[in-house]
Amino acid sequence: MHLWSTDNPRVPDGWLPIRYTSFDLLPSALFDIHHGIELFLKSTLSDLGQSDRSSHDILHLFTKIQRVILETEWIPIQINEDQDILTQEEIDRLQQQVIPELQELIAYFAQRKILQEEIDDPQNELFRYPQTRKGKSYNMAALASIDVKDLLWRIDRLYEHLQDIGYLVAVDRRHQPRKGVTMIKV
Repeated sequence: MHLWSTDNPRVPDGWLPIRYTSFDLLPSALFDIHHGIELFLKSTLSDLGQSDRSSHDILHLFTKIQRVILETEWIPIQINEDQDILTQEEIDRLQQQVIPELQELIAYFAQRKILQEEIDDPQNELFRYPQTRKGKSYNMAALASIDVKDLLWRIDRLYEHLQDIGYLVAVDRRHQPRKGVTMIKV
């Protein structure tokens, strides 16, 4: 534990004489993670021609991306005989492995299922304010290091899979490997 205000010449006497731990940083980190997911999904949708600027619901945003990736007939791309840009194996891996795993991860962050406690917060208010407009709050003091380790594992997986999706979108923008592209409305 840190006793930040003790013996700190920049802190006025009697101001905020409390103890805090690294867990105190978790609410803002969780808000930032959720917001980062939202921005990535919105950017990806925009790149795929499916812009959605109004929703904060990351499950809704992901569902739109999921539909485009799963319902599009992707064409493998090869520059020459020894340089594959997008292989059929990669397309299959994205559709059959990455998308389902990413769906679970997005749902985890969307449902706020930390400590196996689910809190309804579609507007992403929970970690921005002490409680949501509906009066819901979260007991951050109940978090244990095992919960943080699980969270870090999920963040790593999320990062890896979002990179996979980002690569597909970058290839799509440059090489347009979609057969008979029509904009899919959700």
